[in-house]
Amino acid sequence: MLKCMYKLITVYLFLSVSINLIAQEDNSIDANSLQLLEKAMSPLSGERGVISFHKIAYGIKEPLSIFSLGKDITYQSCYYIFDGRKFEMNLGEMQALSDGRLLVVVNKPAGQIYIDSMRTENPVDKNVGTYSDLTKMFETEFGNSMLNFVGEEVVNGILCKKIKASFSESKDYVLYWVDAEKGTMVLMAENQQNSFVVYWVKEITNNPGNHDFDIHLPKKEIESMYGFTVFDMRYADQNMYKKIKDIK
Repeated sequence: MLKCMYKLITVYLFLSVSINLIAQEDNSIDANSLQLLEKAMSPLSGERGVISFHKIAYGIKEPLSIFSLGKDITYQSCYYIFDGRKFEMNLGEMQALSDGRLLVVVNKPAGQIYIDSMRTENPVDKNVGTYSDLTKMFETEFGNSMLNFVGEEVVNGILCKKIKASFSESKDYVLYWVDAEKGTMVLMAENQQNSFVVYWVKEITNNPGNHDFDIHLPKKEIESMYGFTVFDMRYADQNMYKKIKDIK
C-alpha cells in the first residue's frame, strides 16, 4: 500500500518541488528544458496551487491516444490542489486528502483505504511532516533527476516542446509536452512498467480558493469503510512510539 501511495504522488512531487531538485550544476540537466518547465510550472512555485485535468488515462501504450479515448476508459475532471501542507488529489483510480496532519489515500481498484499521520520518518518524533519531508522521500526513492529535450511534436493540434525527465534510481520516467507558443503545459505521461499514466492538463494556477481540506474520521481504529478495507496506521504509529518510549 505504501508503494501505491508513493506512486500516487510521484509525478506531483516532481511537478511541485522538482524545479529545485533538478537545478543541478552538471550535464544531466538541459538548460532550455529546465527553462520551459519553470515557465510552465511557475504558478506552483509558491505554497498554493491547482492543477486541473481534462482527462487521465491509465495503462495506455501511446500517450497521444488519450485524445481519442472515450469516457468509459478515462477519468474526467481530475485535479491536484495544495495549500501549504494541505493537499487533495482526485486522479480517478486513486484519491488522496491531507489536512496537514492526517493523510487518507483511496485505492479504488484494490478496494483499499490507507490512513496515516503526516509524521517525519523518525517514529519517536511527534512533529508533523512538511513538504520538505516529501522532497526528502522523493530524493531517496528516485535519486538525482535528468532532464533532456526530446524535440517538437504536434499534440492535439498544438505544436509542443517535448521534454523527458528520468531518475538515476528508477527506470520510470516522465514526459512533458509544453505549448511552444504559450509556454503552458499540455500533456504529461508517466511511464510505469512499459505503459503510461497520461494526464491531459486543463489549467495550472496558484489559487486554490477556499478549498476544504478537512478530514472527518472517528477517533478510533477503522478496519472497513464504505465497502473498502482500511489500513489505519494512526494507532500503529502511536503504539510504536509508546514501545520505543518505554525502552530503558
